[in-house]
Order: sequence, then C-alpha cells, then structure tokens
Amino acid sequence: IDIAIRGAFINCGQNCISAERFLVQDGIYDEFLKKILIKLKKTRQGASCKGLRCDFGAMTMPSQAKHVEKLIADATSKGARVLY
Repeated sequence: IDIAIRGAFINCGQNCISAERFLVQDGIYDEFLKKILIKLKKTRQGASCKGLRCDFGAMTMPSQAKHVEKLIADATSKGARVLY
C-alpha cells in the first residue's frame, strides 16, 4: 500500500515515472481500495503544511492544477468515481 501511494504521488505525480494506474486482482480489490483510502485520508499535501509534516509537496505550477482538474473531469465523464 505504501509503495503504491508513493508511486502515484512521487513529486505530486509530476514525474515521468509516477504510477498512473494500478491493475488490482479482483479478489483483493475491495481490501486494497479500503487500505489505500485509509492511508490517503491521513496524508497532507502542500507547500508548508503550516508547520506540520507534509507527505507530499505542492504542485509546481498553477497550470498543472488546471491540467489535473481536466483529467478528473474527463475521467468522471467516462464513468470514473472520485473516492477521496
């Protein structure tokens, strides 16, 4: 679980080697998803995190945030669900 999260969020996903998708065997999917969501709800992202520990830094440019918003809109229009 930790490696999957790190793979997806390394450099906030702004890295050519970041994981874009995971293929999860059907028999463990529900448990995998449950564990991923539990961990992600405990993470912090941001430039400073107001003196608290940050797990992942901020995106490097405003245009990257807009790009991610477009990716989410495209995916959800095609049936994807936002879980977190």
